[in-house]
Amino acid sequence: MLFRSLPLHNLEGAVFARPVPGRRSFAERVTRQFEARAIAAAERQAVRDAVLTVTVSEVDRDLAQAMAPGARVQCVPNTVDVDALPQLPPPPATTPVRLLMVGTLDYPPNREALAELVEQHLPRLRSAFPGLVLRVVGRDDGGVLAA
Repeated sequence: MLFRSLPLHNLEGAVFARPVPGRRSFAERVTRQFEARAIAAAERQAVRDAVLTVTVSEVDRDLAQAMAPGARVQCVPNTVDVDALPQLPPPPATTPVRLLMVGTLDYPPNREALAELVEQHLPRLRSAFPGLVLRVVGRDDGGVLAA
């Protein structure tokens, strides 16, 4: 099948191939490896078939290019030009620093990012910014936040 353009938000094969924090059974680890290989094979074929593949990160662009040498792959970063936006006045010094994470927590990379944020970064951030408030916005059908 020929795709005119193939937009890739993530290369899911690479996401599935990453180790997942926490203990998993042997069967879960093996299943995840098979899934990663199958997804990567489908992505490889799709990138080969596309006239243009668009990624949102240079890491994914490089992965797509490596899986299908000769394919036309372009990175269009998922960013905002903050210099082009009107700036709000700074809040009063008594306003606590707020940190916002937006993402559904049934998606493994979002769960992993939240765990890393809470376990590794939040303690240091709170020591640098007393009163820091973390807000997590998104679907949480699995009760990740409660845990």
